[in-house]
Amino acid sequence: MAHLRVDDAGTGTWYIGIFGYEKCEYSMRAFESTSCPGGCGTHGACNINGRCVCSDGWAGANCETRAGGFRNGDTLTGQTVNPNEWKYYSITVENSSQLNVIVKEATTTGMVWVFISAGQYPTLADHEEDDTETQTAVHRVSLEWATPRSGVQYYVGVYGSPFALREITFDISIYYTPF
Repeated sequence: MAHLRVDDAGTGTWYIGIFGYEKCEYSMRAFESTSCPGGCGTHGACNINGRCVCSDGWAGANCETRAGGFRNGDTLTGQTVNPNEWKYYSITVENSSQLNVIVKEATTTGMVWVFISAGQYPTLADHEEDDTETQTAVHRVSLEWATPRSGVQYYVGVYGSPFALREITFDISIYYTPF
């Protein structure tokens, strides 16, 4: 059975279509909820809009993902993310005018999407910059500023594409320039 969940559906009209290659029978069930689906675990609380507000250091739709901290120039290999799942990282920029994130998929192409935000965890709808390119295994996101920044915390979200069929393995490197 396939499940589709739409977070932040907004107030517009949604149309859902089903397409199959062969004749089949199906059933569909839709519902709207203002409570936090799945709850917010022990690391967050549900707000009046039905979204989890996570404690510092925690992220994800249900506040179940610990955000990993980076030092300038760190590279992590063998990271994994499932389809429709977030993996979060953070770094504090010190006296820099440019922040760079590079993510390389190990055996897939275009199955991870990369997002970045200052001061908060990025979401599909709310972020500063992204790379959702589907024709490459290497994803780059850069932020540049005319005046160097110091002490600003940035959050990087790696999202498993909803089109992926299995867990995705990737390497990630985050660095900022020393000027």
